[in-house]
Amino acid sequence: MAYDKATGEELGSLDLPGAGVSNPMTYLLDGKQYIGLTVGGDPPALIALGRPD
Repeated sequence: MAYDKATGEELGSLDLPGAGVSNPMTYLLDGKQYIGLTVGGDPPALIALGRPD
C-alpha cells in the first residue's frame, strides 16, 4: 500500500506474487519515482513499481 505522507490518504495498493522479504527502496530515474523490493519465492524476485505519470 502507498500513502500520501502529508495527509495519510491511501494512494494505491497492489497484490504481490509473494511475501516481501526485504525493506522497500525508492529511487528516481529520469524524473520518475520507482519503488523496489524483493519478494519471496524459489528463487526470490526483485520487483520495481513505477509511479503513474
